[in-house]
Amino acid sequence: MKDGKLTGSGLVRTFGGTHYTFSNATITDDKLVFSTKQVNNVWFEFEGEWLDNGSCSKNKDFIGRWLLRGKLQKYEGNKLVPDRFRDFVYFPEC
Repeated sequence: MKDGKLTGSGLVRTFGGTHYTFSNATITDDKLVFSTKQVNNVWFEFEGEWLDNGSCSKNKDFIGRWLLRGKLQKYEGNKLVPDRFRDFVYFPEC
C-alpha cells in the first residue's frame, strides 16, 4: 500500500485464449486502473469503478466478488481500437 493505494497483479484473458498480464495496476476504494504487457504487439488499458463503491459485500449475492464497470481500451501497434464498455467480475486471490 502506498498513499492509500494498493498495487495489484492480474490478467486479461481473451475469448481466443490469449492472456495479457498486468504491467501495472492501482487499486483504490473506488477505482481499478491497469495496463497490460504487450503480446504480439497488442495490449490493453483499463479504468473502472467498483459498483456500489466497492460495498457489494453487503449483498449476500455478491460475497467473495466485487462487480466492476469500466472502459477497456485495446491497442494494436500504436493504434487504438474502438472503445469498449464492459461489465467485469473481479475475483481477488486469497
